[in-house]
Amino acid sequence: MNRAIRSLEFGQLRERLIEYATSEPAREILSALTPSSHITWVKQELMRVEEVRNLFERGGSLHDSGLRDIRPLMKKVVVEGSMLTGEELLSVLSYLQVFTKVRKTIDRERERLKLIARTAKLLVSLPELTVTIGNAISPEGTVKDRASKELSKIRREISVQQGRLRQKVSAIMARLSKLKVLRDENYTIRDGRYVLPVRSDAFGKIKGIIHDRSATGGTLFVEPTSLIDAGNELRTLELAERDEVRRILSELTAGIRHRSDEIAENLEVLTILDCIGAKAKMAEVLDAYPADVTTAGPIRIAHGRHPLLVLGQDREVVQLTLELGVDFSMLVISGPNAGGKSVALKCVGLLCLMTACGLPIPALPGTEIPLFADVLTDIGDLQSIQDDLSTFTSHAVRLKDILECADQNTLVLIDEIGAGTDPKEGASLSVAVLEKLHSRKVPVIVTTHHGALKAFAHSTAGAANGSMEFDVKTLQ
Repeated sequence: MNRAIRSLEFGQLRERLIEYATSEPAREILSALTPSSHITWVKQELMRVEEVRNLFERGGSLHDSGLRDIRPLMKKVVVEGSMLTGEELLSVLSYLQVFTKVRKTIDRERERLKLIARTAKLLVSLPELTVTIGNAISPEGTVKDRASKELSKIRREISVQQGRLRQKVSAIMARLSKLKVLRDENYTIRDGRYVLPVRSDAFGKIKGIIHDRSATGGTLFVEPTSLIDAGNELRTLELAERDEVRRILSELTAGIRHRSDEIAENLEVLTILDCIGAKAKMAEVLDAYPADVTTAGPIRIAHGRHPLLVLGQDREVVQLTLELGVDFSMLVISGPNAGGKSVALKCVGLLCLMTACGLPIPALPGTEIPLFADVLTDIGDLQSIQDDLSTFTSHAVRLKDILECADQNTLVLIDEIGAGTDPKEGASLSVAVLEKLHSRKVPVIVTTHHGALKAFAHSTAGAANGSMEFDVKTLQ
């Protein structure tokens, strides 16, 4: 399946899908998204995506904003005695608020989100913890005055003491300005102490402690002796504020620690919902619908469009209507170069991979897609310098692998079968490969320019020719 994922460019589609996720855990899961063979999961996933898409169409949402990855914070929290910063608590708070919003949305829409409600049954709101952190931490990540009575009291005292210090330093500056010892008439703060910019050559005219010096050495930042006691009182209050802030942060962290198991379960549920939401968002962009999924049966694509072309172009994408497995299980597509044969081939394969990943596809409702155990491809130039293989030899090796693995539960897609060698030899080899696959009733789509393959499809029951429409007037 890995080769099919590469050759059908499913990885590019997956990268686009990742862009619609809002959290890092969901992006990680979607980056590893691969087709599933479990039809129950696929059907339920498509129904879940459809429920969320319908919610979007009603103007609702689960959550839209990007969220910081808090998994490292939760690892930190579970360590006894650990303490989150205000900004880290704010990140946890964002998730707690999302938990509440999503839980309310699901409860309100329970009748129309039945499968989502079942998926999110373990998701719980944590209102007390949410309110506690919200009341204590500001939107800027600082601890609010009202976080505790003690902190509020300390900060009021700090404000009063700062006012006293400003009055004192202003009076001192007014007196010293007459002595012309100051570099300028503005005080500053160094290491929490109120200091004056004193000219170095005038330091002897003022008593105090030097806290700093300018780069040129011409200015000394001096705390006058008369400010030391008041500065010490302010510093004592600031240390008390620091200790109270730390106590509050530790207490809030402990509150998160006590609910860490519930938060971890919520994160898992939210990640699943984020993945489903990303699929629903891409389905909206693609105007996609869930296919009718079967364990076995025909492929019926009604007006399908290649998803990467839809995502990458503003112009109208040519639609593809195709059946395989009703009257014939082998389709040989021919037509002019640049006529869309390879796009049609890749479109079928990509729609099958998308369906097996629980993704709605850009095709009309009623499209049927069976779940294949594997999709085997020979698409593109597989020439290998490392293995000393020519283009034709690489194709031959790949055809050998396909013949060894293919059965009724696999889809085989071969682009330009028999290319890269003498036309007669390539055609003979191609017919032999198709005969072998056809005898096993393997679902096959191939593209070709070889007339012998068209004749084979025409004369073989269960095989059919297909061609792209071509307008000779417009050459389209």
